[in-house]
Amino acid sequence: MKYVRFLIVGITLMLASCAAPTATSTPRPTTPTPIPATATKRILMLPTWTPSITPTPRATSTPRNTPTPLITPGANAASYPTNIPTNLTTEILLDRPTYSQLAKPANLVSMEYDPSVWMLNSYYPTSYMGYSLSNRKIYECKLEPSVGKGAEGYEVETYSRPIGSTTFEVARVSQAGELLFTNYCTGAGEDYTCYQMTPGADHAACTEAAEAVLATFKLIPNLFYGSVISSPNRWICQDEAGTVGLCLISYSVPLNALAYSPDGQAWAAGNDGILLHREGQVWTELSSPATHRLYDLSFSSPTSGWAVGDGAQVLRWDGNEWSEMQPYHGLGEGPSGSTQVLYAADAFSNNDVWMVGAMKGIDGKNSPYALHWNGTDLIEENAFPECNCGLNAVLAVGRDDVFAAGGSDLGAIIFHWNGSEWSSTVLPGADHLYALSEAPDGTLWAAGIEVARDQSDTRGAIFHWDGSQWQRIALPPLTGGIYALSTLPTGQIVLGGDLTALRAGLEWQPIITDIAGYGWIVDIERDPQGNVWALTRSGNIFKLGIEL
Repeated sequence: MKYVRFLIVGITLMLASCAAPTATSTPRPTTPTPIPATATKRILMLPTWTPSITPTPRATSTPRNTPTPLITPGANAASYPTNIPTNLTTEILLDRPTYSQLAKPANLVSMEYDPSVWMLNSYYPTSYMGYSLSNRKIYECKLEPSVGKGAEGYEVETYSRPIGSTTFEVARVSQAGELLFTNYCTGAGEDYTCYQMTPGADHAACTEAAEAVLATFKLIPNLFYGSVISSPNRWICQDEAGTVGLCLISYSVPLNALAYSPDGQAWAAGNDGILLHREGQVWTELSSPATHRLYDLSFSSPTSGWAVGDGAQVLRWDGNEWSEMQPYHGLGEGPSGSTQVLYAADAFSNNDVWMVGAMKGIDGKNSPYALHWNGTDLIEENAFPECNCGLNAVLAVGRDDVFAAGGSDLGAIIFHWNGSEWSSTVLPGADHLYALSEAPDGTLWAAGIEVARDQSDTRGAIFHWDGSQWQRIALPPLTGGIYALSTLPTGQIVLGGDLTALRAGLEWQPIITDIAGYGWIVDIERDPQGNVWALTRSGNIFKLGIEL
């Protein structure tokens, strides 16, 4: 029966493969729409961090502009495991079995590949968002998930043989003696999986390269399957007395950003211009010149901090108070009638601070918007390559080495400033980027969201810079975007947003939380002691705990 099933459904036509949809970036330009300040009286704080009875905001699949993580240099996190290899010369294709009908199946397909040889792409074998590989060196050589459609009228050679530790049912489909594609199928039931190799310009070389990947095929347990109740990683929610479940710092005003100054003072910012400050264990609200949304915070010293938000408003902290460096501009009050917003800031030093966002013109087109503080003045650096796009994140890794990321009508986009001009790179596999981070070893990471072509689904997207190009990394099948990202000295990657996960080596692990229904994570930061903290939109603050 298995052999018959293979003949009927295990073979995918070359013509069907050519007609199969490929992933395209959905045009979703960033729209900077300032939200007027609310006049509603609000209760901001409870001294004991008692949870609010206000319903927690629900995450949506709509891409949102959220703040850039500020990675504050500090001591190594001694409480976290050491010797976690980054191992960027090998990556994992992680995906659902191709015949699984579950959004989160019990088992996942895992295959290793060399990212210098193969490029990870989006693929839609059925109704879900999957991954495929295309060979960087052999034109049109591909390895893609496959579901059967029959092979009438073609020459079909079928046999079984082991490749690595897995026995595959193999079907070579040819026409007039020329190989069109080869199907490799294995498993049963919900785990039944087929991959199709399209040989491209070099049949023998492509077959050899594809079978080298298939030789690493494994079915592994999905650590995110069902209701995850056990994990070595946990977001700890506690008040200053250690009471589990009490970690709310703002309870009627949504928050957007978290930051630490080098001396360990914590800051949070959010809607209605709210600015919260913690020294020791006590959170207090400080007087704020802003009454509209603040999206990001960044500190280069205890006496030099910045906040940015709607209307391209810029605030500065001098150690004693916040003052306005650039006023709020309402709808249409920017240059040439534009509407401006700043979503992210990164302070490389007291005299070198970058802020980015977007401008929407009266013609409806979006343009990147960037400000640079040089120690004396705020200077616009807006000579970007032409695009219909906006920026959500910024990371200064050097005085003349700055990255800014966002979304465009062509998909996710990253700009680089070299001290004199901006250059751009469009990243297939994401629609918007919301977070940038530099690992202690210098590796750059970017994360955001990918939207399905029919808008029916979303998933996280994550990339790393290998020194010459941005490499995409596969994620477990989890719905929603990534809005916050942090890299640890140990090589681990921590993600937050509609989902939360930790990458140790090549493995993605869930992070459980002490409370449920907190909405989504908007920011992840490290304090000077190396502790990792997450801020939720609903006003909770978590501390990351990892079992050794």
